[in-house]
Amino acid sequence: MLATLGQRPLPEGTEFPRWPMLRLNTERIFDALAHGEMPYGKEDLMRDTQGLAMDDPTLTVRHIGLKAWMAHYYPGEKPAFLFDEIERALHPAISLETVGALLAEREAIKARLAKHLGVHETLRAEHEALLKTHAACAADVERAANRPTWTSLAGY
Repeated sequence: MLATLGQRPLPEGTEFPRWPMLRLNTERIFDALAHGEMPYGKEDLMRDTQGLAMDDPTLTVRHIGLKAWMAHYYPGEKPAFLFDEIERALHPAISLETVGALLAEREAIKARLAKHLGVHETLRAEHEALLKTHAACAADVERAANRPTWTSLAGY
């Protein structure tokens, strides 16, 4: 890319067909720098950049500054070289605070579920014990019903 661009700060629209948005995105970055929306420096150092020309080949933008600027001004665009898979998967309207609140709510629900599962297991064990008791009582009743009854033979 640098060899193709030479001293030009902006690529032509058709110059890099693999990156059709390169020209637009480069213009956006230069606009952000010109309007103080993104910090920049010279020779990899962020410092007072008064008088630094936008076409200075030593102009430096840190990835942290670029990432923060992208997240603020273009939340729907999250390139893989700046944002990890989780960050790219998040909807732009969902903030980190929202994610934190959702995770806290999830943990509270998991704790409630664990408690209810414990109660369920206790009730299941009690039910099993009652079924055994009922079966034993039913067997006793069945045996009693099938016993021959002894009647008095006096009078015969």
